[in-house]
Amino acid sequence: MSDDIKPGEQLTLAQINKLRNQVRTAPVSQVGNQAGGSDESWRLRTDGPTVSEYVAAGYKASNYPPKGYESRSSAEEIAEALKLEQEAPETDTLKMKVPELKEWLTGRGIDFDASAKKEDLLALVPKE
Repeated sequence: MSDDIKPGEQLTLAQINKLRNQVRTAPVSQVGNQAGGSDESWRLRTDGPTVSEYVAAGYKASNYPPKGYESRSSAEEIAEALKLEQEAPETDTLKMKVPELKEWLTGRGIDFDASAKKEDLLALVPKE
């Protein structure tokens, strides 16, 4: 088998793995020059936020790390942030299920018919 890769040719798994290993082991300057950029142009930035800083800024933990940035948080910190995101109660009344919406209305002292449908309950939500 020839290791030469020809344009338009479908790569074998062995060829793909060989290319991946070459990229992983290539010196930084070689990779940067091959990519046509500066030696550092391909690297992820390391000055991004931690997952807790990212979430505190209003972003979802499921979108961490931001594109182009390396993670500064441990896998455990990210897992905890994702768990908290999944367990967080819904705050958008349009996305709430009927029982959540009824609880939300009750918490704000808004009366409603117990048999009301979601559309009727949403009509009771004050415009903010």
